[in-house]
Amino acid sequence: MEVHKSLSIRNLQECYNDALYYRDQIRQFFKTGDLTLRERALGDKIFWRIIQAVSDNAKHLKFIPKELVDIDVALADTYYANFSVFQSLPDSWAIGQVFPVMPIHRLDEMPVRNAILADLTCDCDGKIDRFIDKQGVGRALRLHEIRKDEDYYLGIFLVGAYQETLGDLHNLMGDTNVVSIKVSEDAATALSGKSRGIPSRTFSPTWSTNPKTCPNGSGKRRKGPSGKTSLPRRNAAKS
Repeated sequence: MEVHKSLSIRNLQECYNDALYYRDQIRQFFKTGDLTLRERALGDKIFWRIIQAVSDNAKHLKFIPKELVDIDVALADTYYANFSVFQSLPDSWAIGQVFPVMPIHRLDEMPVRNAILADLTCDCDGKIDRFIDKQGVGRALRLHEIRKDEDYYLGIFLVGAYQETLGDLHNLMGDTNVVSIKVSEDAATALSGKSRGIPSRTFSPTWSTNPKTCPNGSGKRRKGPSGKTSLPRRNAAKS
């Protein structure tokens, strides 16, 4: 807390370095069993409070040190979206393609949060952290505050017709809703087609429970949680 109390616009770099040092010390003490989980959580909370204060003060500097240029990225929120990057945007993951992303409602409100997007898959690479902005490519996207019990909708544009074909049914996430818009030579736009996504639960019949279609041809079955007979997961194959 001494670092936080002494922080000013004159010693931002020093306080930033001290915060990183103490954070690493706390992590090391936790690994060796010298700190409890509660104490580590408290240390992390203080660390991020310091980083937020450094970020707020850095905006008033005429020259921002190299170490502080991307500090807002470290403070960006993670918005979890109901889709799979590997299924719906494989080019984003595989070749670093940057697609336009923006909210498609609440457009009369100013977005106030810096955020990156993460999907609901089991893979840590299932995220989008590069976005189109005025300077070229940004590391965070400006989004609105999430309201309790209210859905928040984002659109991803210019994906073409083949992204989900390449991605297949990764993690059985189902298909996203798709809207096709035609742009004429005079820049006029028109809705040319739309298709509703398919919930993941509707894909269950497409996965075989027939031992003859399994890769190893074994006829072994096991009892599932409901008592019904099912195949071992490693034997499941798409029919």
